[in-house]
Amino acid sequence: MTPSEMEGRTTEELYPQHAEQYYTDDLEVIESGKAKLGIVEQMIDGAGRKRWIRTDKIPVCRADGTVSGLVVFAVDVTQDKNKQAQLIQDRRQLQTKIEQRTQSLRETESRLATLSRVAPGVLYQFVLAKDGTQTFPYMADSAYALFGYDAQEFLNDVTIGFSSLASG
Repeated sequence: MTPSEMEGRTTEELYPQHAEQYYTDDLEVIESGKAKLGIVEQMIDGAGRKRWIRTDKIPVCRADGTVSGLVVFAVDVTQDKNKQAQLIQDRRQLQTKIEQRTQSLRETESRLATLSRVAPGVLYQFVLAKDGTQTFPYMADSAYALFGYDAQEFLNDVTIGFSSLASG
């Protein structure tokens, strides 16, 4: 419906299912003198599509402060609501993927811990970064039995690992 087709029509004619609530909200603003802002409601447009409308109702006052009417601003926020719904759905999917990945990592960590307990020798991971930094991000607990240092000492000081390997 075009604006010119809406002119002169009553709220009951335009929005028969919502007219009573609109009237109640209007009276509340007029009687209280306080604006109602950010009212978000779903409605069906003339083409039968669901739309989301955000409405602000602001009282218009005379010089003596009495309310003489109100101004209503209505904005179609359907795109915003749809984007918000999509973000919520995407966030849920991402959270599910994170939970699945976390569970997979826990299972892998458990298998690695089991393997490091039963394997002869020491399982470790050594990383030489592009900047020359050397680290042992993982060192099995069996390092103590073989080298006399616990795994945390290897993680804190790379030189322990190399001196132990060189002397062993």
